Amino acid sequence: MATNDFKPFATGAGANVTSQADWESLPALPTGFTSGKASSAQVNKALRQPSTIAAMVGQFIANANLDALDNGDLDTLVENFTNSLIANLGLGTAANRDVGTEANQIPDMSSFLTNIKASPTGLYHYLPSGLLIQFGNIAASSGDVTTTFPVAFPNACLKVMATQAYSAGSGNIGYIAAAQISKTQMISRGSSSQLGGVYLAVGF
Repeated sequence: MATNDFKPFATGAGANVTSQADWESLPALPTGFTSGKASSAQVNKALRQPSTIAAMVGQFIANANLDALDNGDLDTLVENFTNSLIANLGLGTAANRDVGTEANQIPDMSSFLTNIKASPTGLYHYLPSGLLIQFGNIAASSGDVTTTFPVAFPNACLKVMATQAYSAGSGNIGYIAAAQISKTQMISRGSSSQLGGVYLAVGF
């Protein structure tokens, strides 16, 4: 069991302490005792308030199974108090992480950048991990078709997938093959010169 060395002073039943009302109206409250003698009840009240708070903080630390020791080691006390906040409030590891897209950071919604192009080049989407997804149209042709991505992949295009387009009710069906050829382009060929296609490209 964790140890809490900080104990409240004068908290027992019938403790000799000034009442709260008298304490709040005490002339010496703003300035402290500057002359004369303070009554024992007033001194006990002055000691009870900070010692109670200290005991409460110490018990908060101890409730997290960490020691709160009155040994002058302030650094350890602060460290244990900080750790007890995380433990007692159930914050988990996320409480120790910053917002961002680097290692051990948590992305917020601004990290999910999406740009939609008005031109036929297509759409692209950056994920916080750095993965880039692009998709768009492939022109109809009887031969190889080179398609330029909306934006260049910063490092590499990993994979391209494509499917033949279809017009409802036309009955025209076909197949298409595609491959990446650079950071900026892909190549494809369809079985029908009348049908274009759509692609999905993934890279980083």
